[in-house]
Amino acid sequence: MSLGEIVLLVVAGVAAGAVNAVAGGGSLLTFPALLALGLGSLSANATSTVGLVWGSGSALWGYRDRLREIPRSRLVAVVVPSGIGGVVGAQVVVAAGEEVFDRLVPVLVLGATGLFAAAEPIHRWAKGRIGSGSIVGLALLQLAVAVYGGFFGAGIGILMLAAFSLTGETDVHRANALKSLAALVINGAATASFLWAGQAQLGLALLLAIAATAGGRWGAGFALSLGPGRVRQIVVGIGLAIGLGQLIR
Repeated sequence: MSLGEIVLLVVAGVAAGAVNAVAGGGSLLTFPALLALGLGSLSANATSTVGLVWGSGSALWGYRDRLREIPRSRLVAVVVPSGIGGVVGAQVVVAAGEEVFDRLVPVLVLGATGLFAAAEPIHRWAKGRIGSGSIVGLALLQLAVAVYGGFFGAGIGILMLAAFSLTGETDVHRANALKSLAALVINGAATASFLWAGQAQLGLALLLAIAATAGGRWGAGFALSLGPGRVRQIVVGIGLAIGLGQLIR
């Protein structure tokens, strides 16, 4: 790697860590950065997932007290499908191969960008529509999100918060705690699958992990100073540019 390529990846990782700490959607920054370094789409997706999994753990630590407030039944209904879905999604994308994934990339990026842009309306619409007692509904929704998360991953935080709202979780801090736990399980399961399949570039993933951790710790202050709305605009703009560029290509 040249110095310029290292700088590009570090900047993308720091920005992704900061964005994930504030609004989510960091993989919309790391995935195109890895594509720009010459990785194939499948390897870039796997490397991004492996590199960003550590951020889920650090976020979860911050919510550890809130996590204790969540009933065990809801924890099980989220954790078990997350592990299963993360493995299934990763295995599906590896089995599909690079040619198929290349064709899906524009749709995935633009779809994730749309989800990210519409996060607040989605949350408002979803609030309490299924009911707090629907553990089965929560588990099924989480399984679907986890399969998508293992396959690509961008936007899973938004989808999970919507699923939790649908099933009656009204406390935003508990929802974020549950989201952080589920993201760790999904990305951890997908990471194990990608490493087993030899799809991730470990050196790049390690550099990305260090940069994203620093971004989550120090860059979040800058992102917070911009405000969630401005951060969302920046990420949506980048996502649209990358998605349209891939579609044209």
